[in-house]
Amino acid sequence: MKTMNKKERSTQHYSSSQKIVFVGEGDFSFSACLARQFGSAVNMVATSLDPEEMVYTKHWSCETHLEELKRFGCLVLHEVDVKEMSRHPTLTHMEFDVIVFNFPHAGHFPWLCERNVQLIKMHRELLKAFFESASEMLSSGGEVHVTHRDDFPYNRWKVEKLAKGAGLYLKEKVEFQKEDYPGYHNKRGGGIKSNKTFPLTDCYTFKFSVITWESKDDDDEDNDAMRQKEFMNPGNGLNEKSVRERIRPRDAELERVEAGLARARALIREGTTNWSSISASVGADYVPQGNIYRNATAFHRSYLLMEKLFKIFIYKEGEPPLFHNGPCKSIYSIEGVFFSLMERDTHFRTQDPDEAHVYFLPSGPRATWYVPQLHYNSIRLLCNANTSEHFNPRKDASIPEINLIAGETIGLTGGLPPSERTILAFFAGRLHGRIRPALLQHWKEKDEQVQVYETLPEGLSYPDLMKKSKYCICPSGHEVASPRIVEAIYAECVPVLISQHYVLPFSDVLDWGSFSIQVSVNEIPNLKKILLGIPQDRYIRMQERVKQRFDVFHMIIHSIWLRRLNVAI
Repeated sequence: MKTMNKKERSTQHYSSSQKIVFVGEGDFSFSACLARQFGSAVNMVATSLDPEEMVYTKHWSCETHLEELKRFGCLVLHEVDVKEMSRHPTLTHMEFDVIVFNFPHAGHFPWLCERNVQLIKMHRELLKAFFESASEMLSSGGEVHVTHRDDFPYNRWKVEKLAKGAGLYLKEKVEFQKEDYPGYHNKRGGGIKSNKTFPLTDCYTFKFSVITWESKDDDDEDNDAMRQKEFMNPGNGLNEKSVRERIRPRDAELERVEAGLARARALIREGTTNWSSISASVGADYVPQGNIYRNATAFHRSYLLMEKLFKIFIYKEGEPPLFHNGPCKSIYSIEGVFFSLMERDTHFRTQDPDEAHVYFLPSGPRATWYVPQLHYNSIRLLCNANTSEHFNPRKDASIPEINLIAGETIGLTGGLPPSERTILAFFAGRLHGRIRPALLQHWKEKDEQVQVYETLPEGLSYPDLMKKSKYCICPSGHEVASPRIVEAIYAECVPVLISQHYVLPFSDVLDWGSFSIQVSVNEIPNLKKILLGIPQDRYIRMQERVKQRFDVFHMIIHSIWLRRLNVAI
């Protein structure tokens, strides 16, 4: 995957046309330095071991560098363990021309100094696993760059020997000069001095490459030395070109797919989309506008690029109804509906797995309970998006519960205008879960303005009461999600969300705070006071925003698209 829209630029050991991944970044100043020099980072991936929040805590200077990287189109990933990076859900599909690991370190411990044998062993184990993982991620002719101090005790790590164990041989060893990378700050990264620099004495960049020898005497050190000498001298029979031919061939189709995603990622972030080349047959209210969106412009760009580019391959293994049909009744019917729509789709679906960006395995979320690989590595679409049950909003997508008993919305949509809605708040539902008992205890049939029922009295209509209410109370039951959220939106009633650990549907794109009210469990006794305290003009704005629409199927697809891109908008 090499993507260049501008003239290629290069610096000391790197070029803007190379696909580069930086691992173990501290404050991201090294990758940001190269992005500035290149004027682009669309071919770059920068990663840290720590979660994003911890990076900001450790390195106050990282904010500027991360903003810079994203502006230049760099893919930034957190919580990437260099020992297992080849199995990372995003990186596992990618190959790189250069993998950069600057000043690797296994951690700082007050009771261990750098000369300690135990700590040196930990450093060696870290690098051994890193080299093994990196060797699986290199493109044809790719290189692994490790910048490291070569004085005592750091030379006891025996970097070259560790690389050799992973099939990587030293191609070049060059002195590291910090002044070649203006703006780079070498950080300790761990311990109480994590944001402090350290002396750069006897520092070198070790460049390793994968070499496949034809001789059977690979264990002979003399032969190895001779072959390395030949490798560095093209006229002696074994040169880089001949070696490259023996390395596993690059997956051209995967490279093409990743290149397209890199371009899309850059267009979304940099705002350079040529809109005349992207067209769609849409209604006047298609263009997202207003405060309902976190970033309406970025969402619009992303959505149009999704419609133009995104392709999904559906596995055909399995026999209906076990896999390819889902139940279309009850509160989880959206899962079955999504299966059905995907089966019939002709826009996003492809029959060619080589052009697909994602692969759809049409099985229910419960299957991931028994297959850890699916649980941790797949993009899961869940109604019950509960973070306390291992829902991961970085890779999983929350989808709405839609309970249409008759399969249609006739009689459920619309409602009275705001001035004619005489009920302040309404809820009716069974008593289950942890939150509803508190709600019914305080409000069940106790107030004319806050109408809360466990069972509706005879003669009252559930949809009609929602259409007469300003606010519709949506408490969690057994699960964190509730179909009442969608029912409230159908009735143009502002949702009042009472839940814990719930990631709301499409919250990457939608600012739920602009068209709903979120109330904590502890505030249930003050519910009426809270709602009466909302100014009328704010209520009118929220009620109008509830009525804005997008197709739910396409919004689910867009949630998958964002996670495949690993882009936050």
